[in-house]
Amino acid sequence: MAVRYEASVPRLLAEHGFGPDKSVTDAAVNEGGWEKCPRGCGYVGAPASVTNHIRKHHTNKES
Repeated sequence: MAVRYEASVPRLLAEHGFGPDKSVTDAAVNEGGWEKCPRGCGYVGAPASVTNHIRKHHTNKES
């Protein structure tokens, strides 16, 4: 991977069609099993990461 994309994650993403008009994060949510934080803060991640995020950042802020 490092040789093919010159060790550049942005290059890897661009060569797979991601960029300003196509979000890799949106694709992860729509096609990859990621979730958005249900509290509407904009955090996105794997289900376990979202659960940890809520526990750390939203506990007792909303009931």
